[in-house]
Order: sequence, then C-alpha cells, then structure tokens
Amino acid sequence: MPTKRWKKLIKEIEKEKETTTMEELNTDIYSVNWESVFEREITFVTETFVFVYRATSIYIVWICLHYGVAHLYANWCAPLGWWGFLYSPFLAASPQCRALQWVIYNGGNTMEYMWATLGLWLLTKIIVRK
Repeated sequence: MPTKRWKKLIKEIEKEKETTTMEELNTDIYSVNWESVFEREITFVTETFVFVYRATSIYIVWICLHYGVAHLYANWCAPLGWWGFLYSPFLAASPQCRALQWVIYNGGNTMEYMWATLGLWLLTKIIVRK
C-alpha cells in the first residue's frame, strides 16, 4: 500500500503549500503602506483631472458659445413667419447679427480643429513606433 501513503503525503504537501501561500498573501497585504498607495492614486487622479480641464476648457467654452449664439441668431436675426422673412435681409446686416455670425463661424472652425487635434493625438497613441 505504498501508493496510498504517497497520495496522503502529496495531499499534506499541497495543503501546506496552500496554507503557506495564504499566510504569505496575508503578510503581503498587511505589509503594504495603504496610505501611500491612496496618496499616489489621489495625486494621479487630481493631476489628470487638472490636465484634462486645462486642455479642454477653451473648447468647452467655444461649444457653449456656438450652441447659445446659434439659437440667439435664429431668434434675433431670422425670425419665423412672413414678417421675419421680410426683415431678415435688414437684420442680417445689423452689427449684432454680424457679431453672432462671427461667433457661429469661428465656433464651428474651433470645434473642427478640436476634433482634428483629438484624432491626431489618438493616432499618435495607437501607432506604435519601432
């Protein structure tokens, strides 16, 4: 019956390995300085948020301006109805409508450049240089 003895011995060795592994894991978990880990993670998240905010804040302003001004232009410079149709050639040449046109035009261009910049940046992250 040496096979039973060997099987029993192998089971005991495996049990010891599992116990040793769990003890080592527990020791490793408790030996980690969690405060420093959390500090590093919080610092990383904060720095990332500040970077993203600084990089995108001007674009967010342009998007908001473009959206709001497009609605203002539709109400002020191209009113609905027959009277709006008759007034629109005179209103479109007024200074306030020209300013709104400028914001709409430049806001659209800025958003176009934003997407081109984002696309190029993503390409630099995707393409692997050897």
